[in-house]
Amino acid sequence: MAAAAAAELDSVVAYGRGESFRMLFADHQGLILLKTDADRASSKDFDVIGMSPGRLHREDNIGTSAIGIALRLGRPAHLHGPQNYHSSLSNFSTYAAPVFHPRTGEVEGLVGLVCRADRATNLLYNITVQTARNIQTEMSATRDEEANMLVAAYRGNSDSDHVACAAIGLSIEITNIAMRQLLSAREIEELRRYLSTGNLPRTRTVHLDTAAGQRVTLRVRPVETRSERIGILVSLTSRTDVSRPSSAATSVDEKGGGCGRIREAERSAILSVLTECAGNRAQAAASLGIARSSLYRKIEKYGLENV
Repeated sequence: MAAAAAAELDSVVAYGRGESFRMLFADHQGLILLKTDADRASSKDFDVIGMSPGRLHREDNIGTSAIGIALRLGRPAHLHGPQNYHSSLSNFSTYAAPVFHPRTGEVEGLVGLVCRADRATNLLYNITVQTARNIQTEMSATRDEEANMLVAAYRGNSDSDHVACAAIGLSIEITNIAMRQLLSAREIEELRRYLSTGNLPRTRTVHLDTAAGQRVTLRVRPVETRSERIGILVSLTSRTDVSRPSSAATSVDEKGGGCGRIREAERSAILSVLTECAGNRAQAAASLGIARSSLYRKIEKYGLENV
């Protein structure tokens, strides 16, 4: 991880040579391990404010900064000037983005960037986030061809750390934070059993009642080589509170028969459109060709309020 970070930090400062900012890499506790400066003339300024290797930048020891926020929330952060709690940082902007282990989904480290407040730009935020992603890519490099395929499939399935998704193989498991918060290890192992089934279709919807008291609907897709299945992709499509069962569960699971299949088909169509429209009811109604009021009634009927 440190080797990947060192190479990426060097490439960024080479790109921004002469600009007054410092790139940092810290571990999962906020301990700064590496630093590199785009402008050597300003190096001492950054050392004075504590942005140097060996310094700890957790919130409980230096107060609020982008580094502390990114570690605590597990997402990129930017604080400008006095928004940084520590007085030494009041004239600076801090940026930070966590680096997640590509297989476990845990925060392994953090990319930081610091510059004078009057030189802050949105570009520096984007550079910080992209550098963290580049380090993750380097960390996932492996000589195991099947593992590489699963990592590539996972990346194609996940464009956000806040969308629950996972790639599960026989010897590798890549799960982001959102999925780990949703499913227990036992539930993930239950999904792993699908690898040994020979009748998994190209796309399959799986319903699980989680330990947290939610009924989740997951889309499961196989990852295959030419000769065998090596894993499955799992992504969340909906979730409902089990303590408030939906009428969809009654109409499909209990009544069954032809009517049940029709209801399930309608529910699946509405769910698919809502997912494509990111939950926008107006767009979904227009796409389905029905009145918005009708869509709202069907959403309530099928328990899709949380989509």
